[in-house]
Amino acid sequence: MYFFLQAEYYATLDDDPANLDAALIFAVEAVERLPGVPGVLHLAAQIIADRYEREPDQERRQLLDAERYIRQAIALSEGQYARYHATHARIATLRGAFAAARASIARAIEDEDSTGPEYALRVGDYQLIRARIHFAQEGERLAARQEAAVQELRQVRGQVLEVMGLLAAVIAFITTAANIAAGQPAQPAAGLLTLAGGVALLVFWGFHVLLVGASDGGSARRRLVPAIVGVILVSAGFVMTGGGPTSAGAALHQSAGQGGQ
Repeated sequence: MYFFLQAEYYATLDDDPANLDAALIFAVEAVERLPGVPGVLHLAAQIIADRYEREPDQERRQLLDAERYIRQAIALSEGQYARYHATHARIATLRGAFAAARASIARAIEDEDSTGPEYALRVGDYQLIRARIHFAQEGERLAARQEAAVQELRQVRGQVLEVMGLLAAVIAFITTAANIAAGQPAQPAAGLLTLAGGVALLVFWGFHVLLVGASDGGSARRRLVPAIVGVILVSAGFVMTGGGPTSAGAALHQSAGQGGQ
């Protein structure tokens, strides 16, 4: 009983985390020495719940231990103590099992002895636990909705950037085509247009990859298609302008000269 009394003593002190840590150490030792005493098991579970409510970012394995302790306490006491069900509701809330938490706190309110001197205080505590269950569940739903909204905004941003890139590519291609087609024979002009289209496609494909990126493997494979098409257009443009980069460069130089005149 020494360890149980020490755990109870440290648990009743102020909110200093060191006190709860010490209470937990003594409580776990008490459970190891008196594993068949419901009160000992309940105290350990209650201390773990207090620590998690004050500092949520802790190892979740202890919550599983607390769940096991309180279930053993309820089983050993044959479910006769309403406080045990209330503690189970707190632990279930911390674990995100809100349906089990609501069932346990309802059982605690129902089983509490209405003739006891502390009935009003205990039922008030139970109602506070019920409110915390509702608050925690709504907070989890809000976080899920917020995450979905962030993902949707990211998708919209990617789509806007894609449309902007497409429009910029179309404008650039139209401007280049107007300069190339002026005063050029049909075959060189067609080759230069094909070459310019391939280059524009490759440039804005790179823009898309840098700013938008790929979120999954399937979209990554699909986004390689513009690069492949761009390479094919560039190669075809070289062939149509006379078979190589020199001819294409001469045709572009001639087009630029005509544009300057």
